Amino acid sequence: MAKKLNINKGRDFSGPDVISGAFCTLMGILGIGLTAPNLKIIQESCTATSDYFTLCEREPQMDCSQSIEKPDRENIKGKIEFKNVKFIYPSDPNERIILECLNLLFEPGKKVALVGESGCGKSTIVNLIERLYETIDGEILLDDMNIKRYDVKYLRSLIGYVQQEPVLFNKSIRESIIFGREEKLK
Repeated sequence: MAKKLNINKGRDFSGPDVISGAFCTLMGILGIGLTAPNLKIIQESCTATSDYFTLCEREPQMDCSQSIEKPDRENIKGKIEFKNVKFIYPSDPNERIILECLNLLFEPGKKVALVGESGCGKSTIVNLIERLYETIDGEILLDDMNIKRYDVKYLRSLIGYVQQEPVLFNKSIRESIIFGREEKLK
C-alpha cells in the first residue's frame, strides 16, 4: 500500500504566505535580471585580471647574469653600433625575421633619423637599444662595449626616449618628459 506524503507537515498556507513567497521569488528573479547587463563587464574584468597576473608571474627570458657594468656617466660618449644584428620577435609563432645582418653606426653628437614605412623596424631598433628585446644574433655596442654587459636599469636610465605616440600628462611638457626621473634632475 502506498504511503501518503504530507508535504506541508501539518502547516496550512494562508493567502499572505503564498503572496509573500511569490513576491520573494519575483524579487530574486528581478535581482538576477539586474545583474545580467554587468556579466559581460565582469567577464572582461576577470580576463584582464588573468592577463595581468600572467604578465606579473612571467619569468623574463633575458639573461642578465653578465649585466653588471655601470660605467661613469661622464665617460659615456654615446656611440651606438649594430654589428650583424638578427632579430625575431619572441612572440611570433611564424618566427618571421624582422632584422637580418643589420649594421648601423650612430656617432655621438650627430642627429640621426630612422625613416621608413610602417613595420620596417624603426621602433624595433630603439627597443633593442633599450634591451626590451634580445637579439638572436650579432651584437649591439655602446661605446665599444656590448650592451648585454650593462646593468639593464642603468642602461635604460641613460636613454631619453619619446615614443611615436607620446602620452602627455596634465602638466608642463618638461614635467611630462622627466616623469619618473625627477630625483636625477634636481
